[in-house]
Amino acid sequence: MPKKSPREQLSEKQRRRIEQAQEALRSAGVTHETLKGKSGKEVARIVNRVFRETGLGLPPLEKDPDVLDQGSLVAAALNKAGLSVSSVYDLVNSSEPYPHAIPILVRMLPEISAPEIKEGIVRALTVKEARGLAAGPLIEEFRRAPLETESGLKWAIGNALETVADDTDFEAIAELVQDRRHGRSRQMMVEALGKMKSPQAEDILISLLQDDEVAGHAIVALGKLRSEKARPFIEPFLDHPRGWIQTAARRALSRIDKPTRRRGGHR
Repeated sequence: MPKKSPREQLSEKQRRRIEQAQEALRSAGVTHETLKGKSGKEVARIVNRVFRETGLGLPPLEKDPDVLDQGSLVAAALNKAGLSVSSVYDLVNSSEPYPHAIPILVRMLPEISAPEIKEGIVRALTVKEARGLAAGPLIEEFRRAPLETESGLKWAIGNALETVADDTDFEAIAELVQDRRHGRSRQMMVEALGKMKSPQAEDILISLLQDDEVAGHAIVALGKLRSEKARPFIEPFLDHPRGWIQTAARRALSRIDKPTRRRGGHR
């Protein structure tokens, strides 16, 4: 027998429920454009309110006997939104933007418990179109992930936040990167601080140079900030035993020096 598509694997009841939920969002005017600029918490609140008012919320996945697997549910929801995919990883591997899928992925992220499917959603949210939409839910997922393990999923969440977090997320990101219990999963969030305008970012990053698990990433971020204050703290890393950290230090110092040379050239 030919293998059924993810959509065909769902029951008629489940397909109808997903279709009705998506129609409820459209009818309420909930689109990528209307959600643009809102925090992750606001997005989740708006979407959940629409589903609650219509009584069409997606069922708890682990308890619904109609759901054969969570990957099929995610694929079916994306199919209903007009995306021809058999897996969320089709989005991950796509070179085409998919802004209308972002609210769906944000809505489904906390509903998914299967690590490989959740990681697929996280990786699909690691795009600029998810800025202003996905940071809040991703931060919550990072906090919920176990401290005692450094899974690929937790690192992927931190990596996604490097792409989608902005200045409004500074306090949460700053708190997480300074908590050593999160280990190497913090690495890309440390780099996110290099794109933020808070005056506290510089001092936090300098302090993280003493943390072996994220020091190289702190150097990269300080280079992005062109932190002259950090120069004497970065220079010792030019002799670091890891080659990539030596390279990061050289590049950071070069970026820090560029404004000084530019100003000097106008004298």
